[in-house]
Amino acid sequence: MSESFEAVLGEAAEHLSDDPHQAIMLLRSVLSRPGLPQDGDRLSLLLQAFARVFEAMGLAQLEGLSREFALSLDSVDQAWELAYQAYEVGLHDLAALVLRRAIFSNPDQGHLYPELSANLEELLEYQEAFSTLARAPAEVRKDPLVSYLMGFNAMMIGDVGAAGEVLPRVESGQQDLARDLRAMIERAGEIPEPRGLREWHYIINRSLLLHLSPHGFEEGMNGRYAMLWDTYELMGEGLRLLSRIGVRPQKIMFANDRASRILGEAACRYLEAKPTRDPELAELLIAYDLDSVQDREFVLAAGECREGQLLWSHANNWVRPYPVAADLMTLLYQYNYPPWEPGVPQLDPETDEMKESEGDSRSEAEIAADIIKEIPDSVESWGGEAPLTDFARLRLEKLRELGPAQRCRMRAGGPVPSSRFLES
Repeated sequence: MSESFEAVLGEAAEHLSDDPHQAIMLLRSVLSRPGLPQDGDRLSLLLQAFARVFEAMGLAQLEGLSREFALSLDSVDQAWELAYQAYEVGLHDLAALVLRRAIFSNPDQGHLYPELSANLEELLEYQEAFSTLARAPAEVRKDPLVSYLMGFNAMMIGDVGAAGEVLPRVESGQQDLARDLRAMIERAGEIPEPRGLREWHYIINRSLLLHLSPHGFEEGMNGRYAMLWDTYELMGEGLRLLSRIGVRPQKIMFANDRASRILGEAACRYLEAKPTRDPELAELLIAYDLDSVQDREFVLAAGECREGQLLWSHANNWVRPYPVAADLMTLLYQYNYPPWEPGVPQLDPETDEMKESEGDSRSEAEIAADIIKEIPDSVESWGGEAPLTDFARLRLEKLRELGPAQRCRMRAGGPVPSSRFLES
């Protein structure tokens, strides 16, 4: 049973001086409790508690805005200012609560709805975002931007029909957003009754997911990883599956960080391709993890769509995704530790205790050779290779076609949910 509201506030107060970070985590644990936006007395107490924590953390602007809104809970302007600042520092749950209260008090203020939707999307609360927008007054729902957000959130909960219903309103005033929503709906139309993670990943992100995690189904992972200690075997599996679905480039461009150079060299050897630094000549772009790429030339190339060219990113954060969705992704993680990184916490099989890894300081060529050694003769998980190869081959040529000028934005989560660690 969860602690009472008052007990949580009391416990947070005890940590103010010695551990304000723990205090704010305790306060955040009650932000989504039912009925809180409508309960002015409790909401005011909570905001004053946040103000004291912000004061202890030296966040003067958030402290002042929290105190002001606690005294004027029906003020749209005060809610807007506090929600904006909370969003800026990543307190999306606090911003969402403030905006829920603002909409409760002022339901006809249309500009509040996109802001609430943005914060709920950061929290992966797509169902609440859609439901809130669907309950908005008719005049608010007529707005093309609000209509797009309804359609987008409908897609993120798997309701393709609802997305199609609002598309004409989006087309009336938001052409770029309408194009993106229409493309999602069309991809959904390619797949009768999409159910699995791989299918919805393609629909939402215009991307093929090669590997599905076999772990944590009882805990609700559904094919994604929460914590991953990456292996050369998983990288080898990615290369094997690229070849099996028909990715056989003559020239490859890979990002210039060590991880991508290792993977790129392995790919060139296995796929019998030549490396190039010219994005106009490359048929395949490779990054170990787009989040780690600092190579400006590669970043620019990765954002663009060129006919016949594919982008492969091996490891991809699904909770805080890179802005660009790679055409091909090996796997999805929340936290990832590459096998060559030193200082990675891991279990010592001899002592059964945690220790830090020494890393792999060998040359990039030696590690690339080990990846190739780990390439499996076949992939047995998830019913073998056939489900992926059949699904991917039908769509690979669509990904190679010259589509939009820029690649799709990578979206966090989707209709197939996964459990995740709460982030501070």
